[in-house]
Amino acid sequence: MLVGQVTPSMLEHLGFGTFVFFGSFSLLGGLFVLFFVPETKGLTLEEMDDVFGSSKGLAVADQQRQTAIYRRLGLLVDTKILDRISDEEKQSHSEEMLSRAKEA
Repeated sequence: MLVGQVTPSMLEHLGFGTFVFFGSFSLLGGLFVLFFVPETKGLTLEEMDDVFGSSKGLAVADQQRQTAIYRRLGLLVDTKILDRISDEEKQSHSEEMLSRAKEA
């Protein structure tokens, strides 16, 4: 918005200098990106946490949050619980989950 307001005045007073002004800022922006912004192509979220120096491990935290949501919705069952129940109960649980999925 600001560029649209100042450009007519700059063209009137600076003429070709307007092109030089905006061109120099574009060049400086490109050099900044080239030298200061790290390449992230082909990196996983965990690797990007390392590149940008995240001490919190946002990708790991996001995975834990997603797992908790799946458990609350009943889409994921705790493996510790599954180890304790019998094969028949596991089968009935699987059938119940399939029927819920078909209903949804």
